[in-house]
Amino acid sequence: MTPEQRDDFELRRDLIRHKHMKNDPKLRKARRKRRLSVVGAVMGACVTVAVMLLLSKSFLIALHGPRDYAGIMVPEAVMQVPDSPLHVALMPDPISTGIADLMRPILVQTGAVASASPASPALSN
Repeated sequence: MTPEQRDDFELRRDLIRHKHMKNDPKLRKARRKRRLSVVGAVMGACVTVAVMLLLSKSFLIALHGPRDYAGIMVPEAVMQVPDSPLHVALMPDPISTGIADLMRPILVQTGAVASASPASPALSN
């Protein structure tokens, strides 16, 4: 076999092998599972980030209250456009205020921690 014939043979062999692998049911099933696992991982990450943002917003609402939270967190530019997605995401909503109401009794400062002197010298005066 000449080198040119060998190269042609290897090219045809690779094409036939590729065609057979594309039609292999086990390989198609593995591709489907991998594709679904990637989609599931991305969806899970998005849900996790959304839940963490909701819980952090609820924690800040529980600490400061809804009115003070709105004054602290929402910039003036966002306040001018009340229907923007950023405004809707940052403003207190019924779910985050409900979670904040559940967290508020846990965050009440009582006992030795509340009577301790603050760490910042500006707050101790």
